[in-house]
Amino acid sequence: MSLDAPHQSLRPGFAEPVRDAQRVFKAVMRAMSRPGSVVELARDLTPPQPLTPEVASVLLALGDHETQLWLGPSEFSADAATFLTFHTGVRVTGDIAAAAFVLANGATHLPDFATLAQGTPEYPDRSATLLVPVAGFRSEGLQLSGPGIDGAISFGFDGMPAAFADAWARNHDRYPCGIDIIFTAPGAVAALPRSTRIVSEA
Repeated sequence: MSLDAPHQSLRPGFAEPVRDAQRVFKAVMRAMSRPGSVVELARDLTPPQPLTPEVASVLLALGDHETQLWLGPSEFSADAATFLTFHTGVRVTGDIAAAAFVLANGATHLPDFATLAQGTPEYPDRSATLLVPVAGFRSEGLQLSGPGIDGAISFGFDGMPAAFADAWARNHDRYPCGIDIIFTAPGAVAALPRSTRIVSEA
């Protein structure tokens, strides 16, 4: 993927980089600590397509020069890659297994979770985080339990694949290895850490 792009086409990042990155980081951490809960996320960016403001915000808050990012084989433009590398220092990679962050092209184009970095029992933090932009969230679909959840919580998202629950169960079985997922929707973020278990499908 070429990262060359005219300087004048580069979109601005956060207006106040430190404050805005902290705000987004806190929203993501709140979502990770309360799996299945929808957390408000302000839409302050206008990144190049096909990045959404929420996905761009998460990557600007979490990415840095040590981060490898997989953007997909061809869906993502050079402008999007340039935007992210300029504002965060992330390195775009074509090797999905090497990436710390993997960006899915929507809920219906999820990669096989097993092809992403899984971490090891000694270093489970070396696993990947999958970013999934969706049209919206629902309070139905899956019953979740696990750390950060009081009993159980209902959670769903638009476009959820029929095989998602089975795929997530296999991912949970790899714990403490396995991937985490951050979902973004217009003005919101939610998360499924690998420690979260699907109790049932509603």
